[in-house]
Amino acid sequence: MIEILQMFLFLFKSKYRRKFYVKSLLYCATICSVLSIVKAKCNETSCGNGVCRNDTCVCYDGWQGSQCQFCGGKVRLGTSTGTIHDGLGNYSLTSKCSWLIDAPNSTITLHVEQFATECGWDHLYIFDGDSVDSPLLAVFSGLMYEGAYRVRRVPEVVAQSGSALVHFFSDDAYNMSGFNITYRLDSCPTTVSGLNCSGNGICIDGVCTCNGGWGGSACHLENCPNNCGAAEERGICEPERGCFCYGSYRGDDCSQLASDGYWETVTPQGFIPPGSASHGAVVWRDSMYVIAGESYGRGSLLYVYDFNGNVWETPHIVAESPSARYGHSTVLYGDKIFLYGGVAGNRGPTSELWAFDVSAKTWENVTVKAAACGMEGGGGSMCGPLKSVGHTATVVINNINKKVDRMIVIFGHSPELGYLNTVQEYYFGTREWYITHTNGYPVKGGYGHTATYDPLTGKIYVYGGIISESESAQYLSKNLYSYEPNERIWTLLADAPSARFLHSSTFVTGGLMLVFGGNTHNDTSHSFGAKCYSSELLAYDVLCDTWSVLPVPKDLHADLARFGHSATIFEGNLYIYGGFDGQMLSDMLKYTPGECSYPSETLCLNNKPGAKCVWDSKSSACSRVMGVHRDLVLKREESYINRCPKLNRSTATSTIIQNTKKCEEMEDCLSCVQTSSGCEWCGNSCRSGIITTTLGKCTKRTRSSTTR
Repeated sequence: MIEILQMFLFLFKSKYRRKFYVKSLLYCATICSVLSIVKAKCNETSCGNGVCRNDTCVCYDGWQGSQCQFCGGKVRLGTSTGTIHDGLGNYSLTSKCSWLIDAPNSTITLHVEQFATECGWDHLYIFDGDSVDSPLLAVFSGLMYEGAYRVRRVPEVVAQSGSALVHFFSDDAYNMSGFNITYRLDSCPTTVSGLNCSGNGICIDGVCTCNGGWGGSACHLENCPNNCGAAEERGICEPERGCFCYGSYRGDDCSQLASDGYWETVTPQGFIPPGSASHGAVVWRDSMYVIAGESYGRGSLLYVYDFNGNVWETPHIVAESPSARYGHSTVLYGDKIFLYGGVAGNRGPTSELWAFDVSAKTWENVTVKAAACGMEGGGGSMCGPLKSVGHTATVVINNINKKVDRMIVIFGHSPELGYLNTVQEYYFGTREWYITHTNGYPVKGGYGHTATYDPLTGKIYVYGGIISESESAQYLSKNLYSYEPNERIWTLLADAPSARFLHSSTFVTGGLMLVFGGNTHNDTSHSFGAKCYSSELLAYDVLCDTWSVLPVPKDLHADLARFGHSATIFEGNLYIYGGFDGQMLSDMLKYTPGECSYPSETLCLNNKPGAKCVWDSKSSACSRVMGVHRDLVLKREESYINRCPKLNRSTATSTIIQNTKKCEEMEDCLSCVQTSSGCEWCGNSCRSGIITTTLGKCTKRTRSSTTR
């Protein structure tokens, strides 16, 4: 449980710093409420979870408040069905409530009817047993089940031990509508409480046998949703097998076009590993290697998925290997997987570097040659490798000189140094480790961001994360930076539509970065509805410095919302594995990018089918950017390759206003000239389009890697 909470602890200081400004209002409201309670008598009000005695509500066990309206304390439940909820209206601040369901020799199914709490701070824990030392099944937090919104289609947790402990904790910032959970014994899964198998099958010994046309563990999935688009001639229904899609139509309901990119679920045969989050994943040949991660203590260190065979394997390794951990980084170089840092159990964040030889199936604890306590070239106070969690690692290859092939580690969080804005480099050939000098935009340290190498521009793109604002405050970032690994220069790019952390970012093809999922919650004193678990797919166009929100199918036979998942690429397709949505996930999603086959320049440049499209004005043809000579694409002038759509007057005006505002916010020359907003330095201020536009014209100053 402690390890799960650490995923959220990075928000702690900033939240309580901001709460200071609203506490006076909370205290005032509390005092007013107390005064009204003193005046009220229970014969004038209702004792919802208690009885009225001598004009005072006497609450049943597990309830508190003047009207017994809030949960509080502990309750033992022994009935075959029942309800667990926080009380009337919004739950109270600083709540601590526990329910123990005691049902020997039975399975207990808890069905979440409604759940809305403060993301990352107000949690409901479910244990498979009668104590907090029992196996943890779920940790619910945030806006998860409210109205039509659902994180999971089957909102259930099953305890197998004959007991289930449910514990709710809230802090003192703000409260929400809370939760309503029903439970039942020895039943089958369902999407609708009170109906086994969602009303679409029969329950036999806890397993659903579905009626014709239905499938899934709870008989909740239509084999032929929307009749496969038969009316539009997109496909035909084969009742027992599902939709058979015509031509270029794809998806569970034949609603997606292959040319636009499409999603599908991957259903492995046989064994599936326990779910995990904040693990590492790399692809070697035709297999995906999943390394460690948080799994409530159920998972092994290493699992291998065979793409061609569609099966999972657990390699048997006898020799020394790293301990379980999460929040680490993993990269593939040659035939070795390099694992760095992470939270290693009770030891906390570590600086260990391990290498796994995929051919020999052996681990090596790598001893690095660290620079003389400091930056490359000496002179610093920090010694690498640093103890770190929540950082990223990216491999940069030099095709001319293999000795400079290296792993670039960006940011992270250190127990001694706090949020890191460092860039560390590990050279594979020499085993040397440096903390490097960087130049350009003065970045701030972060945790839970992503860093992805673009083969088109040769730059690393760093997005999101929890960022250091000061020594005592942090914020969720929507900033995007590019990092030039050879010149070691940072540049601030266009902000994303929303902030997030623990998401994934990948370049399936060069020039277009795809961002999936993550935690987008950034609320402080009250809720604006930000999601703990996002299912968004964002795209960043490197050449145009613009963001887009790409459509995600509604009828996909999968639950998309998650954070802490991994994203890998195999044969030009994107694979999303695992993650966390209140429960650990072990499912797999596949995204296949479309083709740039649009007939007109407007369609070509405005659409993003999972790939960056450009228009050849000579041949009047649309193609993927990676199919065009790199010099033609990156050349700004005298090129017949059109890269970006023409902006209409409204969009152009909005862009100018945004860029002007961003320029005016820059406080020094380094920040001013290292953005994509066309800022220029004039005298002692940053403006849009004046004089200094290059880093070299700023007063000489090297941006050293220090902590923030």
